[in-house]
Amino acid sequence: MIIFNYIFYRISFIYRKYKIETINPEIYASGIISLCQTLNLLALLFLFFNLKISIPLLLIFGVPLLILNWIFPFNESKLKKLNERWPIENKKAKLFYDICIVLYIIVSFTLYGISAYLSKNG
Repeated sequence: MIIFNYIFYRISFIYRKYKIETINPEIYASGIISLCQTLNLLALLFLFFNLKISIPLLLIFGVPLLILNWIFPFNESKLKKLNERWPIENKKAKLFYDICIVLYIIVSFTLYGISAYLSKNG
């Protein structure tokens, strides 16, 4: 859970820093985390259970994850606590972690894409 907390914190920070969304960046960060978690879950379901990937299946898993992520771990009060936890970071460490977050997002989409392709053609 600490990994997702950090991802949530950094994505929120990036949204606020680059003025993409300054009022509620936690909503977008929660959405991105939920999307990646859903894509990972669907890829694993295909790999282990040979389940066909479809839009309804994406919604069945994605919407509850989004709601649960917003209600429990990733909301505005959690963001305030995380801002206190990681106020100042080493620039090299921050760059490394940002690269890891981008790779996590890319890998999530890639694995889902491969799984979706294999589920349709396999």
